[in-house]
This record gives sequence, C-alpha cells and structure tokens, in this order.
Amino acid sequence: MDIKTGTLGTGKGATLVILGFSDRKPEFIAETTHSDHDEHHKHHAAEMCLNIKQWKQAAADLLNDEPRLYYQDWENPDDDSFNRFDTKHGLLVVGDRTGTINTYFKLEKSKYKYYIPVEYLEKTDTKK
Repeated sequence: MDIKTGTLGTGKGATLVILGFSDRKPEFIAETTHSDHDEHHKHHAAEMCLNIKQWKQAAADLLNDEPRLYYQDWENPDDDSFNRFDTKHGLLVVGDRTGTINTYFKLEKSKYKYYIPVEYLEKTDTKK
C-alpha cells in the first residue's frame, strides 16, 4: 500500500498526517473517549438538533461509513486519531484507536485551515 502524507497546520505547529485510512482504523462505537467531556459534547449535539445518544451514534456511523467522494479522511499518528471531514455537510468527526469518539461538530468554513490537512484544503470550498 502506498502511504500518502499531508500536513495539518502551518509553521512550527504543523503536524504530519497520513492521508486516507489505513487498516489500523477500528470499528467505531457510539461512546466518547472521555465521558467527562460529554457536557461539552451536548453543546455540539444541540447545534445539530440531536440528543447526546443520537450524536454519539451519528459520529460512529460517519466514521464507519464507506469512503465517499465527499469525505476527506486522515490519520494523525501524533495523537492516534482517525479524522473524517464530510465536505457535503461540513461535519468533522474524530475518533481514537480504541474505537471511541473524541469529537463531532459542524466546522465553520473560516476554521477549515486549522482542522483540515493542507492537501485537502485545495479541494475544499473555503469561501464563506
């Protein structure tokens, strides 16, 4: 398998990421990595008109979905995370190697450059 790498962020804070998902990607479950963050996650759920249980399931479903043309996937070896950005709906989901959800939220276009690898930004509509 040919591994493609990309860059998340710029300057000294830039992180090397793996573009796409490897076979290390686990099956995700509808649970959060840190349940003490669930109060914060409820805020994201409310923004999506979901309750926390629905939010967790939607996040897991998005990460477990088959690749699609409008998904941008990457792994971050620094924090062992698996990231998927749904360009069609503007949704970012992050899970970890244990198969739990770190976060899931609607990403504002003005913040794409902070969350999306540089190589994908060229293919993403970043206009407000």
